[in-house]
Amino acid sequence: MLGTIRYENKYKTFKSKLRRKKTSILITRPTTGFNYVESFKKLRTRIDYNMRKNDSKVLMVTSAAEDEGKSTVSVNIALAMRKKYEKVLLIDADMKKSAVHKILEIDRKRYSTLSDVLDGKREFDEAVIKDEASGLYLLLARNCGGRSTELVISKRMKELLAKAKEEMDVVIIDTPPMGVSPDSECIAEIADAAVLVVRQDMTRCNFGWWFPYR
Repeated sequence: MLGTIRYENKYKTFKSKLRRKKTSILITRPTTGFNYVESFKKLRTRIDYNMRKNDSKVLMVTSAAEDEGKSTVSVNIALAMRKKYEKVLLIDADMKKSAVHKILEIDRKRYSTLSDVLDGKREFDEAVIKDEASGLYLLLARNCGGRSTELVISKRMKELLAKAKEEMDVVIIDTPPMGVSPDSECIAEIADAAVLVVRQDMTRCNFGWWFPYR
């Protein structure tokens, strides 16, 4: 177990609670709680130590089920890594239910996406953008229906990650939940390391499902 992320309320003000307006929980925001920020610093340190020990650059983040905070964890790990490394790339590989653009409040319609690169419509350097607010390099995603698995197992995906490892210090990949899509298992074969996000007292473990993969 790498760490525990404490609960953080998405409603930061009384007015936002009345309006039911949630705020993305980012460690770079001054309203985010101290303990929450510190938990990601500790998590970053442990992940970074293990990755450097194994000469790894590509980390995938997934979860067992939906709504476990996987994408929020992915973004905050990337933000924590950015405090140490100059070039951190965050790839949204959840092409069924992408969320990175929402968390960082970016209009993805203005940019090329991962599926554009994997389809050969755009080159890697054309699709990657730098978010000036966070300092992160981003490769966003859009819904591509049932084609996502076909795209992540393609030769272009391996080429994309090879190029990313050459140009970036760290690469974080936000992948779909393992219980929802096989995409994460496909990406696990080409990633260097993985983090599994599990929501406490919420996620059920069917041992018959897990044993074959141990």
